Amino acid sequence: MYEHSVIERNCGNCKHFVKYYINYNGRFLYQYCGHCICDKLKRLTKKRIYDSHVCEFWESDREKTECLEKSIQNAIYKMAKDLNHYLQTLNEIKRQ
Repeated sequence: MYEHSVIERNCGNCKHFVKYYINYNGRFLYQYCGHCICDKLKRLTKKRIYDSHVCEFWESDREKTECLEKSIQNAIYKMAKDLNHYLQTLNEIKRQ
């Protein structure tokens, strides 16, 4: 994804940006804003920041995104393994 495209530098794709969500009827909806956890910027402002904002402290979120993707893959693998175990248990119960 990142290798073949030019990365637009804005807060929405910065590793320091924490996105805000709301729970609306059981679904989490992104609010296109959040706050910055960069120590340098936190000293300057603690206000809500829109994801389109740009500052001089921007750093790529690539590492954070890759870590999240790996975590999700691991969770799905574990769920599949657990579901397979439950299915085997149910089949053993049926055979008895």
